[in-house]
Amino acid sequence: PNDLCERSIETALHIYADVDNCPNGFDGVSGEYHSGCCDNILVDVDIYLNEFATAVLGDNNCENLGETESSVCDYMTNKANHDIFADGYPKNSPGVWDWLKERAILVRMYLNSSGSTWSVNIGWMGNTSHCSWAGVTCTTSNQVTNLALDNKQLVGSFPNDLIYLPYLESLNLSSNSMVGTIPYDVCDKSTSNNLYINADAANCPNNFDTSTGTYLAGCCDDILYDVDIYLN
Repeated sequence: PNDLCERSIETALHIYADVDNCPNGFDGVSGEYHSGCCDNILVDVDIYLNEFATAVLGDNNCENLGETESSVCDYMTNKANHDIFADGYPKNSPGVWDWLKERAILVRMYLNSSGSTWSVNIGWMGNTSHCSWAGVTCTTSNQVTNLALDNKQLVGSFPNDLIYLPYLESLNLSSNSMVGTIPYDVCDKSTSNNLYINADAANCPNNFDTSTGTYLAGCCDDILYDVDIYLN
């Protein structure tokens, strides 16, 4: 009730309650509840994942999203897909919101590049931490630092949201059949020496020096030559 909320805000009354009963607003940027009526909120995982879908994917009604985004949403809003929530919301594990955002990026990449047909996809789309999925390396705080998915039969468009893996230091998507150029924001991170990129010539925007027959320094640090492109 409003009178209790006013007492909590204005006096020493301390309220500990379930999220269903707390009118505190939710911050979709940080993934935290605003200060307000309830001082301590018991997070409901289902509600939390719906807040995630609304804030990050654009809608918690997955059917309203596009084909791939709908599948990303279905996966992300099912708490059974995340063993981090096996015993409810992990109160002593900071960074859950960012962990979910990075997980959604990897799930989207898997779905857009026909992950079910990759030559190696151990762990992907399971319920274990994505830090244990084949080709993924993380910090001790579970932030993605390395994607090594070379020669795994990835197809489809080159991912356009990898810039939102802020701790990514090494990216290897070479020897695959992806189309499109590596996005400018990812290239900018590479040319500022914060990311090492190994990719196919078809995806690298590096200029080609016709006098030496080599690619110039630029977005990609290592380029897998394509003979047909080279001869052209």
